[in-house]
Amino acid sequence: MYRKRVPILRMIAMCELILGVWELMQGVLLAYAVLSDMDGLIQMAQEMGEVLTKTMMFSTVGISLAGGIVMTAAGLLGMFLGGKEGKEKPPILFSYGLFVYTILADAVSVFALGGQISLSMLFPFLLHGFYLWAAIRNKKDLEAAAM
Repeated sequence: MYRKRVPILRMIAMCELILGVWELMQGVLLAYAVLSDMDGLIQMAQEMGEVLTKTMMFSTVGISLAGGIVMTAAGLLGMFLGGKEGKEKPPILFSYGLFVYTILADAVSVFALGGQISLSMLFPFLLHGFYLWAAIRNKKDLEAAAM
């Protein structure tokens, strides 16, 4: 029985899609929490000894929503365009966008929001790097098949 080979880009794009939808849901829930009781969140943070401002909350919501949108779009592009001739560039471009988003999100988290640098910040780089590798491999496989 013959089984069609699934490009690795589609499998990695599925992971990006799932994580992107998860990030998008978290962003929507965070936006709801911030918009419904912003003053209560600020007061609760002050009681715990933390500094929390409206700008910090809105930037966190924006980062989460932007990341969810970019990751979901990259996952959908990889799923639908993986293995199709003439459609090799969009997944590669979105993988660069994923790297830019990750760098900006980490920079805002550390410098603007007062977070700490941690080892868990490497996971998105690994996942997005694997997506970039799969997108480039997909392009090379399609070019080799065309010859």
